[in-house]
Amino acid sequence: MRSKLFGNFLVSVPFVNYGGVLYKSDLAAGLLVEEAEGLRRSLGATHVELRHVGGTLKGIPTRQHKVTMILDLAPDIDAQWRTFNAKLRNQIRKAEKSGLRFEIGHLELLDRFYEVFARNMRDLGTPLYAKKLSP
Repeated sequence: MRSKLFGNFLVSVPFVNYGGVLYKSDLAAGLLVEEAEGLRRSLGATHVELRHVGGTLKGIPTRQHKVTMILDLAPDIDAQWRTFNAKLRNQIRKAEKSGLRFEIGHLELLDRFYEVFARNMRDLGTPLYAKKLSP
């Protein structure tokens, strides 16, 4: 990625939050990091963004400015509700009173989902892939 604002850097999957290094052994991880470091140096990049969830890999300049939020799910709805603080429960009730609902589906819902997704990404200033490249 080359940007006048952010500089020259390598990223495992641009414009996507997740998609870093997948490996089963430390040896494999080390080889992947060595290759990434070689690419970084040959291209004159300042750092590499691997965007994987988990620990850091040694031996390569990295940045850790992204945040991943994961919610462990309770075994039932009542137990999950009790894990939320009062402010969050109030926000959920407000959304329910406003008619918020969810749908589970497949490609028949893609157009409506993409419309909302694209609007939110635009408001965040984040570029996104074309709908035809969406999973």
